[in-house]
Amino acid sequence: MDNYNYLFKCVIVGDSNVGKSCILLKFINANFRDNHDLTIGVEFGTKIINLNKNNLNVNQCEILNNSSDELISNNNKNNIDNDLLAIKLQIWDTAGQETFKSITRAFYRGAAGVLLVYDLTNRKSFENILSWLSEIQLNNINNKPVIILVGNKNDLDNREVSYDEGISIAQKYNLLYIETSAKTSFNINLLFIELAKNIYLNLNLENNRFENTGVCILKNIETEKKCCYST
Repeated sequence: MDNYNYLFKCVIVGDSNVGKSCILLKFINANFRDNHDLTIGVEFGTKIINLNKNNLNVNQCEILNNSSDELISNNNKNNIDNDLLAIKLQIWDTAGQETFKSITRAFYRGAAGVLLVYDLTNRKSFENILSWLSEIQLNNINNKPVIILVGNKNDLDNREVSYDEGISIAQKYNLLYIETSAKTSFNINLLFIELAKNIYLNLNLENNRFENTGVCILKNIETEKKCCYST
């Protein structure tokens, strides 16, 4: 059994062909495929991240470009350091096609975090951001998830959306923002570290209000007893 303090349910949304599945695959397995098949319905992956409890107060999405590999854990770690928070991300990669929206909407419910991905070389995928935000708001139900706007394919030269445009819309709608490349691994680990960190900071731990938050808490690591309030 994996040892972790928290389990966070997260979803990846956005138009088709923006690189959602490639981002997940790179994070989970460090693999990349140029010709990835279109996602049919949803795909799924999990990974544990270790966060330093003493360094959780600054949003780094806009300013750091490192790989942050030292904070990514393999799933065989047996002990949890007292200074670390072991967070298991349960990540659902949803299909972007209209055909599958009736299926994928069910996975928005209770998500603690959302990665809203667009393609920096595809203007239309950027223009559809507001439509995806509406989908998230309509289907998340009784929860205010952490949302990170992700401009993917940063490695390509033929970009159609500037960095400033991404920052501007993120600020307008109170989103975090980061640019990534699943192909080169640029900011991939940092993206998920920031997702986990901001979900943790978003929790109302003092009042134990976890209903519909997409959060599970490991109450007792030794006996593997879990407390979960979201499906």
